[in-house]
Amino acid sequence: MSQFLRDKEVIDCIVVHHTAGADNLDKWAISEIDRKRIYNPNGVYDTGIIVDGQTYFGGYHYHIYQDGRSEHIVPDEYYTWNNGTYKNYTSVAISFIGNFEENEPSKESLKTAKKIIEEIKGRLNIKDVYLHRDLSNTACPGQYINLDKINGAKNMLSVQEVDECYIWSKHRHLHVKEITGGKDDSERNMYEHYKTMDKIQVLTELLNDPEAYRYIEEGRKVLGIAKEL
Repeated sequence: MSQFLRDKEVIDCIVVHHTAGADNLDKWAISEIDRKRIYNPNGVYDTGIIVDGQTYFGGYHYHIYQDGRSEHIVPDEYYTWNNGTYKNYTSVAISFIGNFEENEPSKESLKTAKKIIEEIKGRLNIKDVYLHRDLSNTACPGQYINLDKINGAKNMLSVQEVDECYIWSKHRHLHVKEITGGKDDSERNMYEHYKTMDKIQVLTELLNDPEAYRYIEEGRKVLGIAKEL
Protein backbone atom coordinates (compact mmCIF):
# COMPACT_ATOMS: atom_id res chain seq x y z
CA MET A 1 0.00 0.00 0.00
CA SER A 2 1.34 3.42 -0.91
CA GLN A 3 2.41 5.70 1.92
CA PHE A 4 0.57 8.49 0.08
CA LEU A 5 -2.86 6.89 0.42
CA ARG A 6 -5.41 9.00 2.30
CA ASP A 7 -9.09 9.10 3.12
CA LYS A 8 -10.78 11.41 0.60
CA GLU A 9 -12.85 12.83 3.44
CA VAL A 10 -9.80 14.81 4.63
CA ILE A 11 -9.59 16.80 1.37
CA ASP A 12 -10.59 20.39 2.12
CA CYS A 13 -8.96 22.59 -0.55
CA ILE A 14 -7.46 23.01 -4.01
CA VAL A 15 -3.99 24.51 -4.51
CA VAL A 16 -3.02 26.14 -7.82
CA HIS A 17 0.58 25.97 -9.07
CA HIS A 18 2.75 26.46 -12.12
CA THR A 19 5.75 24.35 -13.08
CA ALA A 20 7.92 27.45 -13.72
CA GLY A 21 9.56 25.80 -16.73
CA ALA A 22 8.91 25.00 -20.37
CA ASP A 23 5.28 24.80 -21.43
CA ASN A 24 5.63 21.53 -23.38
CA LEU A 25 6.79 19.13 -20.66
CA ASP A 26 4.84 15.92 -20.26
CA LYS A 27 4.04 14.24 -16.94
CA TRP A 28 7.17 12.09 -16.98
CA ALA A 29 9.49 15.04 -17.55
CA ILE A 30 7.77 16.83 -14.65
CA SER A 31 8.01 13.67 -12.56
CA GLU A 32 11.77 13.57 -13.04
CA ILE A 33 12.15 17.27 -12.21
CA ASP A 34 10.15 16.85 -9.00
CA ARG A 35 12.01 13.66 -8.07
CA LYS A 36 15.24 15.64 -8.01
CA ARG A 37 13.68 18.73 -6.45
CA ILE A 38 11.48 17.25 -3.73
CA TYR A 39 12.59 13.73 -2.96
CA ASN A 40 15.70 12.43 -1.29
CA PRO A 41 16.90 9.79 -3.77
CA ASN A 42 18.26 7.67 -0.90
CA GLY A 43 15.47 8.34 1.57
CA VAL A 44 12.23 6.86 2.74
CA TYR A 45 10.16 9.24 0.60
CA ASP A 46 11.66 8.03 -2.67
CA THR A 47 8.64 5.83 -3.38
CA GLY A 48 6.33 7.97 -5.50
CA ILE A 49 2.91 6.90 -6.73
CA ILE A 50 2.28 4.25 -9.37
CA VAL A 51 0.71 5.86 -12.46
CA ASP A 52 0.24 3.88 -15.68
CA GLY A 53 2.54 1.20 -14.33
CA GLN A 54 5.39 3.63 -13.59
CA THR A 55 6.49 5.54 -10.50
CA TYR A 56 5.35 9.15 -10.68
CA PHE A 57 7.13 11.68 -8.45
CA GLY A 58 5.29 14.81 -9.58
CA GLY A 59 3.58 17.02 -7.04
CA TYR A 60 0.34 17.64 -8.95
CA HIS A 61 -2.93 15.80 -9.36
CA TYR A 62 -3.77 17.72 -12.56
CA HIS A 63 -1.67 19.25 -15.35
CA ILE A 64 -3.11 22.06 -17.51
CA TYR A 65 -1.50 22.89 -20.85
CA GLN A 66 -1.59 26.12 -22.81
CA ASP A 67 -3.72 24.64 -25.59
CA GLY A 68 -6.42 23.83 -23.04
CA ARG A 69 -5.61 20.14 -22.65
CA SER A 70 -5.47 18.67 -19.17
CA GLU A 71 -4.37 15.43 -17.53
CA HIS A 72 -5.72 13.98 -14.30
CA ILE A 73 -2.65 12.09 -13.19
CA VAL A 74 -2.89 11.32 -9.47
CA PRO A 75 -6.19 9.99 -8.08
CA ASP A 76 -7.84 11.96 -5.26
CA GLU A 77 -7.15 9.24 -2.70
CA TYR A 78 -3.42 10.01 -2.84
CA TYR A 79 -1.77 13.14 -1.47
CA THR A 80 1.31 14.73 -3.01
CA TRP A 81 4.16 16.96 -1.83
CA ASN A 82 2.93 20.15 -3.43
CA ASN A 83 2.83 23.14 -1.07
CA GLY A 84 5.27 22.70 1.81
CA THR A 85 2.62 22.74 4.54
CA TYR A 86 0.29 20.33 6.30
CA LYS A 87 -2.15 20.99 3.45
CA ASN A 88 -0.12 18.57 1.37
CA TYR A 89 -2.29 15.97 3.09
CA THR A 90 -5.63 17.73 2.54
CA SER A 91 -5.31 19.33 -0.90
CA VAL A 92 -5.82 18.56 -4.56
CA ALA A 93 -3.01 20.19 -6.56
CA ILE A 94 -3.50 21.54 -10.08
CA SER A 95 -0.64 23.00 -12.07
CA PHE A 96 -0.38 25.16 -15.17
CA ILE A 97 2.46 23.81 -17.30
CA GLY A 98 4.83 26.70 -18.02
CA ASN A 99 6.38 29.75 -16.39
CA PHE A 100 3.74 32.34 -15.51
CA GLU A 101 6.06 34.62 -13.66
CA GLU A 102 7.26 35.51 -17.16
CA ASN A 103 4.31 34.70 -19.46
CA GLU A 104 0.56 35.22 -19.56
CA PRO A 105 -1.53 32.02 -19.41
CA SER A 106 -3.70 31.31 -22.44
CA LYS A 107 -7.46 31.79 -22.36
CA GLU A 108 -7.85 28.10 -23.13
CA SER A 109 -5.80 27.08 -20.09
CA LEU A 110 -7.71 29.46 -17.81
CA LYS A 111 -11.02 28.07 -19.00
CA THR A 112 -9.78 24.53 -18.36
CA ALA A 113 -8.58 25.47 -14.87
CA LYS A 114 -11.95 27.01 -14.08
CA LYS A 115 -13.76 23.89 -15.27
CA ILE A 116 -11.51 21.54 -13.28
CA ILE A 117 -11.80 23.61 -10.11
CA GLU A 118 -15.59 23.70 -10.36
CA GLU A 119 -15.71 19.95 -10.97
CA ILE A 120 -13.46 19.16 -7.98
CA LYS A 121 -15.39 21.49 -5.67
CA GLY A 122 -18.67 19.87 -6.63
CA ARG A 123 -17.41 16.31 -6.50
CA LEU A 124 -15.62 16.61 -3.16
CA ASN A 125 -17.88 19.25 -1.58
CA ILE A 126 -15.08 21.71 -0.81
CA LYS A 127 -14.95 25.49 -1.01
CA ASP A 128 -11.39 26.69 -0.46
CA VAL A 129 -9.05 27.39 -3.38
CA TYR A 130 -5.54 28.73 -2.76
CA LEU A 131 -2.64 29.84 -4.86
CA HIS A 132 0.58 28.17 -3.74
CA ARG A 133 1.90 31.57 -2.62
CA ASP A 134 -1.05 31.93 -0.23
CA LEU A 135 0.37 29.03 1.77
CA SER A 136 4.14 29.24 1.36
CA ASN A 137 6.93 31.74 0.75
CA THR A 138 6.97 31.41 -3.03
CA ALA A 139 5.92 33.31 -6.15
CA CYS A 140 4.10 30.22 -7.48
CA PRO A 141 1.99 30.14 -9.64
CA GLY A 142 3.58 33.33 -10.99
CA GLN A 143 2.53 36.96 -11.20
CA TYR A 144 0.28 36.39 -14.21
CA ILE A 145 -1.99 33.84 -12.54
CA ASN A 146 -4.52 34.76 -9.87
CA LEU A 147 -7.93 33.48 -8.81
CA ASP A 148 -9.80 36.45 -10.27
CA LYS A 149 -8.32 35.67 -13.68
CA ILE A 150 -9.28 32.00 -13.40
CA ASN A 151 -12.79 32.73 -12.12
CA GLY A 152 -13.30 35.31 -14.85
CA ALA A 153 -12.35 32.85 -17.57
CA LYS A 154 -15.65 31.01 -17.52
CA ASN A 155 -17.27 32.77 -20.47
CA MET A 156 -14.18 33.76 -22.43
CA LEU A 157 -14.32 32.94 -26.09
CA SER A 158 -12.11 30.10 -27.25
CA VAL A 159 -10.12 30.41 -30.48
CA GLN A 160 -12.77 28.34 -32.24
CA GLU A 161 -15.56 30.54 -30.89
CA VAL A 162 -13.75 33.69 -31.98
CA ASP A 163 -13.43 32.21 -35.46
CA GLU A 164 -17.15 31.40 -35.45
CA CYS A 165 -18.00 34.96 -34.38
CA TYR A 166 -15.80 36.31 -37.14
CA ILE A 167 -17.44 34.12 -39.78
CA TRP A 168 -20.84 35.00 -38.36
CA SER A 169 -20.05 38.70 -38.58
CA LYS A 170 -18.92 38.56 -42.21
CA HIS A 171 -22.34 38.61 -43.78
CA ARG A 172 -23.30 41.56 -41.58
CA HIS A 173 -20.51 43.65 -43.09
CA LEU A 174 -20.55 42.74 -46.75
CA HIS A 175 -22.02 46.16 -47.59
CA VAL A 176 -18.82 47.77 -46.27
CA LYS A 177 -16.76 45.73 -48.71
CA GLU A 178 -19.11 46.71 -51.53
CA ILE A 179 -18.78 50.40 -50.69
CA THR A 180 -15.01 50.36 -50.32
CA GLY A 181 -14.19 47.85 -53.03
CA GLY A 182 -12.97 45.32 -50.46
CA LYS A 183 -10.23 47.56 -49.07
CA ASP A 184 -11.83 48.13 -45.68
CA ASP A 185 -10.59 46.09 -42.73
CA SER A 186 -13.79 46.27 -40.68
CA GLU A 187 -14.12 42.49 -40.60
CA ARG A 188 -10.71 42.11 -39.00
CA ASN A 189 -11.64 44.83 -36.54
CA MET A 190 -14.80 42.91 -35.69
CA TYR A 191 -12.69 39.80 -35.11
CA GLU A 192 -10.44 41.70 -32.70
CA HIS A 193 -13.50 43.22 -31.04
CA TYR A 194 -15.13 39.86 -30.38
CA LYS A 195 -11.89 38.47 -28.90
CA THR A 196 -12.29 40.73 -25.85
CA MET A 197 -15.90 39.76 -25.15
CA ASP A 198 -17.58 36.85 -23.44
CA LYS A 199 -20.48 35.01 -25.08
CA ILE A 200 -23.27 36.89 -23.36
CA GLN A 201 -21.72 40.25 -24.25
CA VAL A 202 -21.53 39.20 -27.89
CA LEU A 203 -25.17 38.17 -27.92
CA THR A 204 -26.24 41.34 -26.11
CA GLU A 205 -24.47 43.50 -28.66
CA LEU A 206 -26.13 41.65 -31.49
CA LEU A 207 -29.53 41.95 -29.84
CA ASN A 208 -29.03 45.71 -29.87
CA ASP A 209 -28.22 45.69 -33.57
CA PRO A 210 -31.29 46.51 -35.74
CA GLU A 211 -30.19 43.83 -38.20
CA ALA A 212 -29.46 41.21 -35.55
CA TYR A 213 -32.91 39.70 -35.25
CA ARG A 214 -32.44 37.67 -38.41
CA TYR A 215 -29.26 36.09 -37.02
CA ILE A 216 -30.22 35.44 -33.38
CA GLU A 217 -31.28 31.81 -33.81
CA GLU A 218 -28.15 31.12 -35.83
CA GLY A 219 -26.11 32.90 -33.20
CA ARG A 220 -27.53 30.88 -30.36
CA LYS A 221 -26.53 27.71 -32.15
CA VAL A 222 -23.08 29.00 -33.07
CA LEU A 223 -22.28 30.25 -29.57
CA GLY A 224 -24.16 27.63 -27.60
CA ILE A 225 -26.30 30.20 -25.79
CA ALA A 226 -29.47 28.90 -24.15
CA LYS A 227 -32.63 30.24 -25.74
CA GLU A 228 -33.82 31.79 -22.48
CA LEU A 229 -30.84 34.16 -22.55
